[in-house]
Amino acid sequence: MKEKENIIILCLVVIIMLRIITFVVSYDQQKKAIEKIKEQGEFKYGYISENAEISNIFDSFKEFVYDESHEDINSFSTAELFTIIGYNIKDKDIKDVKKDGTYSYGYIKKELLDKRIETIFGKGKIKITKEKNDDDVIEINAGKFKNTKNEFRNAVLLKEEKDRYYFRFLADEGNVGACGSRENIPIKIIKIFQIGNDIVIEAKAVQTKITLENDNDSCLVEVMNKKEQIDSFNIKLEERTYTIDIDKYQDKASDVYIYLREESKGKYRFSESKIG
Repeated sequence: MKEKENIIILCLVVIIMLRIITFVVSYDQQKKAIEKIKEQGEFKYGYISENAEISNIFDSFKEFVYDESHEDINSFSTAELFTIIGYNIKDKDIKDVKKDGTYSYGYIKKELLDKRIETIFGKGKIKITKEKNDDDVIEINAGKFKNTKNEFRNAVLLKEEKDRYYFRFLADEGNVGACGSRENIPIKIIKIFQIGNDIVIEAKAVQTKITLENDNDSCLVEVMNKKEQIDSFNIKLEERTYTIDIDKYQDKASDVYIYLREESKGKYRFSESKIG
């Protein structure tokens, strides 16, 4: 009888020891897993405040993402990429300006445009050049400077020097069509949040369509989201320009998501954009 009790006690001791070993191994594995996660960077999710860097990226891209999704930078035309990169160029950045009939000519420091490329898209992905250099690099050489006076609005690269680019400039034509033009890009930031190490800008946008009415005295402006028309109004031909109040349509507007990927510590690059 006593021998039987000893066997039972021994079995219980073995079971307890096995459970202790299992617990220790499990705890050690969990500890290692936690340490590995910390080495890779803790997963984060939450809302963040808008800052100058995010606002700059949003303003540079908004003209091209408010009505169309972009899976990566290759889904933009080279002229669009040039315009995005040149968004911050001002009149004061164009040096040694000369005029020759229809065209103007001038220099822009390389560091201004090259830094913009690196800041928005990352290093080694886009190059301002007239030459074909690398299949992995997008070469661009013409587009718009949206925030210069009209004289410098359309730019074409003529040559690249050691520390500056030499451009030819052409003003936009004055004709905007019978119905005039929309003055603003109807998109606004709603909130910004972080998923892991990446940032997502959530915005609201509407699209517009304008047509000349049969009476030839006014134009019909249709306001739409990606699914349906949500409003319409008329403008007189003599008005020439019109604006869209995005706040008025926010509840029915399209959802736009701009994804910024962290390429290095605290440095975010454009990844893609989607219209929900």
